[in-house]
Order: sequence, then structure tokens, then C-alpha cells
Amino acid sequence: MQDLSEYLGGFGDSNISVTAHDTIDEVIVIHGTGEKKVTPEGKTVIVGEMCGLAVLRGADVFSPGIVSAPVDLAPGDRVVVCADIDGACLKGAKQFQGETCFVGNGVAKVSRDELFKNDTAVRGVGVEMVERIFHCPSMDDTQFSGGIMLQNLPSIMAVELLDPKPGEKVLDMCAAPGGKTTHIAQRMQNRGVVVAFDKSKSKIEVIKTNCEKLGVEIVEAYVMDGTKSVAGKADHSDYQSPPYPMEYFDRVLVDAPCSGLGQRPQFYNKIKVKELNSFPKIQKKLFTSAVQLLKPGGILVYSTCSNNTDENENIVEWAKETFECLEQVVLGDTLGMGCLNFGHPDFKLDTISFFISKFMKK
Repeated sequence: MQDLSEYLGGFGDSNISVTAHDTIDEVIVIHGTGEKKVTPEGKTVIVGEMCGLAVLRGADVFSPGIVSAPVDLAPGDRVVVCADIDGACLKGAKQFQGETCFVGNGVAKVSRDELFKNDTAVRGVGVEMVERIFHCPSMDDTQFSGGIMLQNLPSIMAVELLDPKPGEKVLDMCAAPGGKTTHIAQRMQNRGVVVAFDKSKSKIEVIKTNCEKLGVEIVEAYVMDGTKSVAGKADHSDYQSPPYPMEYFDRVLVDAPCSGLGQRPQFYNKIKVKELNSFPKIQKKLFTSAVQLLKPGGILVYSTCSNNTDENENIVEWAKETFECLEQVVLGDTLGMGCLNFGHPDFKLDTISFFISKFMKK
């Protein structure tokens, strides 16, 4: 932790502190103080929405994220960084009058010509951020030789509550990019088997890369739709690949695809009602597969990064009514349902909104 404290100390921000977590030995917590007042100063550079969100979370501006810059932009210029939250700015525009959100001040590292007139797209940092509207350090986990994986605290808590043990078979049903997967393997002391699913081949490669970087050797990552991962009746033979028989895993984590309404920071969420209503359907299908794949006496943890009742509390009620084999494990309660609801006003911890529920199979 000393190395991390020294690394963060390089930002000269007394509002950033690093402490060990009170109860989870392998977790260190980076504390900030939230929003701060920053006065825009300099030439205006427009970045894409996703780039703007990355800045709010502590990143510098990488050159491909810049969509508009003034004609006289030169390295060393003080710049105002604003995000195009509607995606309306044309790449290479000299100025932009659409809706934007100010995210901070920085220093340009490239010229306009380097950004937009080269045949080969310039990469690397385009603007080094000096002030952001949130106290959030720029973190590069490659600085720590595979010793650290950056995650939101609620994601860490999902694995804490899953409580995987060395030697078990554990399934992470919706695993990319692998933060929880690698944490599970660490908790298992690299003994046993962790199976990781994702429908995207590229995301599976990211999981494998993260495992290699962190020294994780027990993860088997597969391109797999969790709703189609059940082979049939219980069979205690060792299966080399999915689909798997019923009652194959000791523990299953379903960090389900969701609307992401709990993610912070956001400019605003553009999800349509039809898409929002589609998530509980897939969540129920994944949950059903998870129940089938879980051994009697096993643990199932269901979580989302949404604050939508239909994806959270209503899924828990549906599960209790649908699966007689499940018994809910009561967690620290915020809403009278035995679940954890990070980001809810009653939780009194400033995080993203994140829902966690836990079940045991009888």
C-alpha cells in the first residue's frame, strides 16, 4: 500500500487518501471528496461522450477521443475540456455550438494538425488533465506489476458475499472484463476451478489477459451464452468445457447484464423504455440457468449495477416464488428485503448504485 500511496501522492491532491479496508484483507480503498469547483480556463477542446466520462473517472484525454479543437491549438496550451454529450460534433470541427458538459482543465500535448491532418491517427495522451470537476486520481494499474485490479467497492462486495473457497468449482456467468473472476480466483488461493462465461470472443480475450497479468491460473474462460450453458441432468463427471450438467458448481455469481442506471458518473442515460424492459427477461433466464447449475448446499449471488426495481427487488421476489429449492440469505438490509442496495440514501456510503442478493440452494 505504501507504493500506491506514493504513486497517488504525485498528484499533489490532499483530498485523495489510501487506506486498508476495514474488513476485507485484500482490498485497499482510494478515498476522494467528490465534486469540486473548477473555473474553465483556456482554449476549448471537445471530446466524445465516453472520453468525457473517462476524464470524470480520473483519466487523461487520449488523442482519439478529441473530436474538435481550435485552429491554433499547440502543445503546451492551457485548454478547457468539454464533452459532446449528444454525439453531434463532427470529427475535426474547428468549433462546436452543441450541448456540452465541462469536465475539467488541462494542457494540450498535441497540435490540431497532429490530431486531424496526419494520414496516421495520432495516439497517446492528447490532453494531460490538470483539474477535474471531481477529486479522482488518474490510475494506471500497469504501474503495479499485476498486483492491483481496479474495481468499484460494490463489485468487490459481490465476491466477498459469494465467499468462494479453495478447491471449489465456481462459475462467473457474466464475467467480462474479469475483475470479479480474478478476485474469486485470489480468494480460492489459485486452487480449484473458476469458469468464466461471456458471449463476446474479444471480451473473453480481455479476461484471459487480466488473468495472465495477475498470475491467475485456475480460470477457464469460454465464449458462452449463460442461458444455454446447462447440458442436462446432474452428472458428477469432470466436464472439460460447457455446457455443464445440473448441480455442477459449488457457487455461481450472476452479475447480470443490466440497464446500468446505477453507474456514476453519467451525463444522462439515453436508454429507451423498450430496452429497459428487456433486461428482466434475460436476467430471469440467466438466474434460472444458475439455479440449475448450482449444487445443493451451494451459494448463488445475483447482482446488478442498476437502481431499477424491476431488475433488482422484483427479480428477488420472482426467484423466491419460482424456486422452492432456494433460501434467501439475509444481508445487511436497506429496504426490508434482506439485500444490499449500494447508492440508496439509507445505505450511507457514497458509491455507484449496485444491488446484491444472496441465496443458498437447499
